Amino acid sequence: IDIEFKPDGEIDPLSTVEIVRRLEIFVDDVSVEVLKQVDPKLQEMAPELSYAFQVSLAELGRGLHLLPLPNLDAKGKAILSGRQSGVLRVRYRAEVDKPLAEFWWHAPLSSVVGTKKCPGSGAPMQASWKFCPWNGKPAE
Repeated sequence: IDIEFKPDGEIDPLSTVEIVRRLEIFVDDVSVEVLKQVDPKLQEMAPELSYAFQVSLAELGRGLHLLPLPNLDAKGKAILSGRQSGVLRVRYRAEVDKPLAEFWWHAPLSSVVGTKKCPGSGAPMQASWKFCPWNGKPAE
């Protein structure tokens, strides 16, 4: 979502083209581009998915854009999965004279595979953590 707040209180969402121009996306440090063509099934489903997000975000939802990314290699294998190790990194420049904002998502995702347990204390840990942050022991 990227919107501009106007002095009169109205919001002006940026176009998808402008948002894509300001993005840099990496999967495991390999640059990827937003797909220009997608499966027709996704094209049919996207408006409904967008609408659900927009309704939940109220007025801010007007600035929501769904950007499909490639996620299959040449052999049809998933490039990034919520169940396997991997990193999705997005860099975005909101304004020309402002620094890039950077967001990182590390997989595996706890929301997909559940949490790990600390081998020492049994405390829950994020699925992507390799070591317990409290005692340094390797995760199970």
